[in-house]
Amino acid sequence: MGMRRLYSGTIVFEVPYEGNHYLIDSQCGDPAMYDGSGVPRAVVDRAISAVESAYVRLGRTPEDSEIRSIDENALKEEFGDARFVSDTIPYGVVIG
Repeated sequence: MGMRRLYSGTIVFEVPYEGNHYLIDSQCGDPAMYDGSGVPRAVVDRAISAVESAYVRLGRTPEDSEIRSIDENALKEEFGDARFVSDTIPYGVVIG
């Protein structure tokens, strides 16, 4: 079961893993999208799992204005740190 995309853009974070830093789109629930990117599969799988789990724990569909902070907190919990890099739609803008 894949994560339903809640956000129509990307939200990119940098996460640490084994001495390196990797860019993760927290709204990309498809590991195949990272093929050839140089991001280790373990990082991709852990990131997807962390974000999906955060939404399950939330128990409801988050508001657009909550998504970035939910994703950031989930990645920080999983990797010990997560630094916001960019998003394609300005944070907090209502989509739809």
